[in-house]
Amino acid sequence: MKKSIKYLVGLLVILFIFTSCGSSKKSHDEYSSSVKNAETEIYNLKDNDSSISTENTKKDSSPAAEIADRKIIQNANIEIQTLNFDNSTLELSKKVESFGGYIENSNITGKRIDNDPSIENRFAEVSIRIPVKKFNEFIKDLQNLGNITNQHINTTDITSQYFDTEARLKSLKIQQERLLELLKKSGELKDMLEIERELERVGYEIETLTGTLKKWNNLIEYSTLNINLYEVQKYKKANPLSLKDKAYYGFISSVENVVYLVKLLIIFIISSIPYLITILPFILIFKYFSKNKKLNLKNLFKRNKKDI
Repeated sequence: MKKSIKYLVGLLVILFIFTSCGSSKKSHDEYSSSVKNAETEIYNLKDNDSSISTENTKKDSSPAAEIADRKIIQNANIEIQTLNFDNSTLELSKKVESFGGYIENSNITGKRIDNDPSIENRFAEVSIRIPVKKFNEFIKDLQNLGNITNQHINTTDITSQYFDTEARLKSLKIQQERLLELLKKSGELKDMLEIERELERVGYEIETLTGTLKKWNNLIEYSTLNINLYEVQKYKKANPLSLKDKAYYGFISSVENVVYLVKLLIIFIISSIPYLITILPFILIFKYFSKNKKLNLKNLFKRNKKDI
């Protein structure tokens, strides 16, 4: 009787062990299956990135797309002549502030010193950021600074690239959430390391694309204007069309050139006066001794002639 009881207990223990192992194996298989399914879903999201971007681009580039949804970058390069350089640079700073913009970069070369015969015209390179809504109004207002000699406006439509990047970013964030869920469920060290490597890669891409979108948003919301400001003594005249106008402006130009040369000659003479004053005594002394030497030689020649 006791022996049969021992056999029965042993049989129950063996059955319990097999049942435990079977359930453990089943739970492990279920976990592995869930991990594989999640990874498959993530990779499917990667493959769908291009299709999402394409659909988004098609939707954006359709004729029914609203103008307000376009992502456009505006830039302008403008050259201005000014007769009053100091006043123009000051007015430019005030205009930028009044339009809600800011000066991104500024560089001034050359110098102008009062009461100095040598004049070096100054030149300013100014990079300005202006809200896109006031872009055209600001350019129009620049005419008050001086004579605009060159104006070039460039417009770049980045709508497709913008929405493609935005769609890619959304997909990566979904991948990141799924990977975090997998990391919580993972129990194997090998699986954890693999998921962490994938999380690092996805996180880097998210950071890069986020920075790109921020940069584009800044360029879209604030237009860039590169302004070259030239200091001039007078505005350059436009080329005349008729023969009469050409003859008239040619004569005026010749007279101005002659006047300019006379001014240069006067400046040269006046600036040479200190040197003449310094050199003149030496010239007089040299002439005096030269004259006496000639007289002595002449007298000596006369004496020798009488002796003969």
